[in-house]
Amino acid sequence: MAFRVENGRRYQAYREGAYWQPNDELQNEQIDISHRRYLSMLDGALYVAPIPDNVERVLDLGTGTGIWAIDFADLFPNASVLGTDLSPIQPDMVPPNCRFEIDDVTEEWTYPPNYFDFIHIRGLFGSISDWDRLYAQAFKHLKPGGFIQQIEPSLHVKSDDNTVPPNSPLYRFAELLNNAGERTGQSMDVCPTMSSKISQAGFINLQEKTYKMPLGEWSNDPKLQELGKWNLLQFDVGLEGFAVQLLTNKMGMSLPEVQLFCAQVRAAARDRRIHSYYPHQLVYAQKPL
Repeated sequence: MAFRVENGRRYQAYREGAYWQPNDELQNEQIDISHRRYLSMLDGALYVAPIPDNVERVLDLGTGTGIWAIDFADLFPNASVLGTDLSPIQPDMVPPNCRFEIDDVTEEWTYPPNYFDFIHIRGLFGSISDWDRLYAQAFKHLKPGGFIQQIEPSLHVKSDDNTVPPNSPLYRFAELLNNAGERTGQSMDVCPTMSSKISQAGFINLQEKTYKMPLGEWSNDPKLQELGKWNLLQFDVGLEGFAVQLLTNKMGMSLPEVQLFCAQVRAAARDRRIHSYYPHQLVYAQKPL
């Protein structure tokens, strides 16, 4: 059995309970919309790490619907691209140089050492209990000179003009998700330690950048407007999926309470008087030659 159903949402059954987001059509739509906002954030680029044009083997951890891996395989037809995930939700029709495996990245990796040229991680917040181990395995299985790149959001909503009221449901939403992550032992708050842990794993030439991801089209800057549009859409589509399992199973809320709370969060997210954004951190680094 590949799936289970809880509170009307479908979840993966492989390593049941290991991941809190649904894998149904609604949440898969959120993943694909989120991919579009990341492309907008990076000015259309799939990556920023200085990988060579002749990159051979690429690993996409937590590939989700496989949309990043498929796009990368199209861009690099001579590369072999592998996407791994707990859920078998990837399409059957993919480029010939792209394939997917059902796998748990928190377990021991079975690839040869010094195997991959590029390891890509995006949005694994709240799903890893031991980042040191994951980075150590990435280091082991990257070729000397290979790169790791990771993008993660901060759930701590920000506003440069103090338009997010102190009692905003957006603050409460972040607080509840962060607390739930602590209770699962899989922190949502990855950004503060990402760079240091990657460095401690042995990587060098580390670069990091923080991006502003608006929630909604409130900005006067055209690029931030575009980002805000896609971010609000993925937030809107994915909100209940982010919340239901964690808030019912870990925070003691009933399903009707979660649904009412999500309606309040959604209303705050759509309020154009509120100029909120979520910082997103990108880090890439290299395994020494």
